Amino acid sequence: PSSDPRLIERIISNDQHWCDDINTQPFSESCEQAVLNGLSRALGILIERYGYNWQAWRWGTAHKAPLAHQLLGRLPMIGGLFRQDVEMDGGNYTVLRAAGRAGDAGEYPVTHGAGYRAVYDLANLDDSLMMIATGQSGRPFSSRFDSFVAQWQAGQFIQIPRFTADAADDVSGAAILTFSPQASSQQQATQ
Repeated sequence: PSSDPRLIERIISNDQHWCDDINTQPFSESCEQAVLNGLSRALGILIERYGYNWQAWRWGTAHKAPLAHQLLGRLPMIGGLFRQDVEMDGGNYTVLRAAGRAGDAGEYPVTHGAGYRAVYDLANLDDSLMMIATGQSGRPFSSRFDSFVAQWQAGQFIQIPRFTADAADDVSGAAILTFSPQASSQQQATQ
């Protein structure tokens, strides 16, 4: 598909030369015929793939975002354990950018989009909203590895207020790590 304004203008103005299928000589198709032929072919492909009930068709069935661990998700045989293909709304020209290209078997896999989304409230940063595609952890065996996938897919956000020591008891699952140097063997001997 093209968004070239000159092409659209020619189609709208019914420029016979532009729309004519040279493979059907001596016939000359109008732009209206070319559009109807294209629509007919597209509907045939969609019906073959998704059935006659067009109301049951879902864009997400063909338009999926691959969420994979950068290293483990690419390994042969086990890569699928570290990868999720998530149905996505959006497209090239939408606010929810999820660009893709036609692939094999009539799929339109997402090739470009926002893995991290944020709306910053500069007047009060605690009111800022954010979301990451996978989860809080980059470790594949962590329970937080893909903890945000469903929320990201639904276009939801979370707030992350600034962490204070007073709030530590109020934060579910909060952990404070304290690093201190290990005593040397000489210090341990004197203790």
